[in-house]
Amino acid sequence: MTFAQLLKLYNHYKNDYDFKLKHISYAELERKIMESEEWIPD
Repeated sequence: MTFAQLLKLYNHYKNDYDFKLKHISYAELERKIMESEEWIPD
């Protein structure tokens, strides 16, 4: 097993396991974090 395969399996496991526990995916969580942050225009 290569490192790339292991990393792919780990990321899939992490997403699946956390989704089952918290019922939210990392993509949804990141989107919520980005919405809640205040952005200062340049």
